[in-house]
Amino acid sequence: MRLISWNCSQAFRKKAARLIELKPDVIVVPECENPAVCKSRGWLDGCTAWKWVGADNNRGLGIFFYHEVEIQDCCWFDPEIKLIKPYTVRDNHTEYVIIPVYANNRNMLEFRYIGQVWKFLEKYQDRLSENETLMVGDFNSNAIWDKPRRLWNHSHIVNILRQHKMESLYHHHNNIEQGKEHEKTLYFHKKQGNGYHIDYIFGSPLFRDSLVNLTIGNYEDWIDLSDHCPIICDFDSTKLRSIA
Repeated sequence: MRLISWNCSQAFRKKAARLIELKPDVIVVPECENPAVCKSRGWLDGCTAWKWVGADNNRGLGIFFYHEVEIQDCCWFDPEIKLIKPYTVRDNHTEYVIIPVYANNRNMLEFRYIGQVWKFLEKYQDRLSENETLMVGDFNSNAIWDKPRRLWNHSHIVNILRQHKMESLYHHHNNIEQGKEHEKTLYFHKKQGNGYHIDYIFGSPLFRDSLVNLTIGNYEDWIDLSDHCPIICDFDSTKLRSIA
């Protein structure tokens, strides 16, 4: 199974082809427009199921599948936290929860960026231990910006997830500490010298054990489309079958 997370910097309908060339099974897309209101639908060719959430039809959070699945909204969704939305996913072999994330500065002004993830976890963290789970997307955060006295700093979020046996797959795969990343996922103002690692895929143990490969797209290959580069995870599907 190939999972890709990519903040497309809006207008995904014009950019989706680049990701589809990578033959994904699942794509999580922050800053995605609402497919339901798009006049052009050709970019959804090959997509077997999708979900979208957001208050702005031009800048929400989408998830797209390219294999046969059933996807259902989880009951544990807080509409106040508009851009973190859990789903239950089932196919012929697997069942898991995936939580797309887009932590931005427009939603919940008191809890901007990583504060939204903290609010979500404060309410629903115990649910993480009930299923094999992926938490995927643009967290807009890094340990280098931690404010120790603030409850919702990046390292606090990482520790909460770790308590529920979820780890960043990039850091686990590369044996790298949070805040010590060599590869960047965002290039501020699209400048190569102004890069940060702020996008993540957190996974429960079975996803870590099933991970075969993880790559981050190159600046040169993606900067024409977005200030973010995709995270691409490949899992051994034969091991994932034991989820069911």
